[in-house]
Amino acid sequence: MKIINDEIKLHHQLQQWQCQGNTTALVPIMEPLHRGHLTLIAKAKQHANRVIVCMCYPKTLTESYLPNLLQDQNKFLFGSLADLIYKPEITLSHYQDIPFVSDILNFFGQPSSFKSIATITCKLLSQMCPTVVCLSEKDFQQMMVIRHMIANLTMPIHIISMPTEREPDGLAVSAYNHLLPQELRPQANQLKNTIDWMGQKLMQGNSIKRVITQGKLQLRTWGFQPDYIDILDPNNLKPADEKTNELGIFASAFLGRPRLNDNLIIQR
Repeated sequence: MKIINDEIKLHHQLQQWQCQGNTTALVPIMEPLHRGHLTLIAKAKQHANRVIVCMCYPKTLTESYLPNLLQDQNKFLFGSLADLIYKPEITLSHYQDIPFVSDILNFFGQPSSFKSIATITCKLLSQMCPTVVCLSEKDFQQMMVIRHMIANLTMPIHIISMPTEREPDGLAVSAYNHLLPQELRPQANQLKNTIDWMGQKLMQGNSIKRVITQGKLQLRTWGFQPDYIDILDPNNLKPADEKTNELGIFASAFLGRPRLNDNLIIQR
């Protein structure tokens, strides 16, 4: 497994693989590594000869929240099926506005939420032109923005989505779970339970507004501080109404220091 930080060296390696007739899969890593990423890498290897893992989040993110993980990132990946780790230095230039990306985010009605990730991913896809990109449904909104971006740029890239990796009690796997206070960890799965309960209420015909209100109340009862609970059309991330058949429940809430995220897609 190679580790590359330089864009020129990356292009040289990609050209070499292309000349050898290899297909490539990109696994963009948008948060500190956890075992769910290993599942994505293994899936990517099923669809391409070579797997590139790109660490596309600022180094300061790990230093600020999980300082002990920074030195273990490479060691974590050496047991995986990745062929190359690309670790670009994320600078301000990566966040410079791309009008096309801004247009997509405006289309989804969330112009600021995913701007940095979408901009970085757009530049990476343009650099690498992989055969496939593997993404987790845990970051469903990001996945939809990237899917829309690829379609509108008519890039010959196939997106492979993987279900959210979960702990035995249902909590979505995240590097930030380690920040949960020990006394709060047993109730962390109530975010998933609340979303599932909301899905059942929607299937029973309860109004969207009422379900959101009840969901927030239920989370507060379990000690969460809700950041947001949205019920959207998962195809365009616009607010759902009572006529929308496919619904996406997206929730983010603080439990102690970390913010936990989860989602559920249902048909009614």
